Amino acid sequence: MALLHDLNEEGATIAVITHDSEIAAQLPRQVRIRDGQVVTDEARAAGPVQSSTTADGSGSAAT
Repeated sequence: MALLHDLNEEGATIAVITHDSEIAAQLPRQVRIRDGQVVTDEARAAGPVQSSTTADGSGSAAT
């Protein structure tokens, strides 16, 4: 997720398709689609990226 946030900050548009609400909560915009129709389109400030392990595997990290 950190890479996606970095790319987005550089101006790239990223589309993440997921059913995972925890992942969706980390994103700056959520568009919900049901039966082919947009039912909500919410812009929000993205929260910090949470990770259960650091690069060295030692524990939790937030960026």
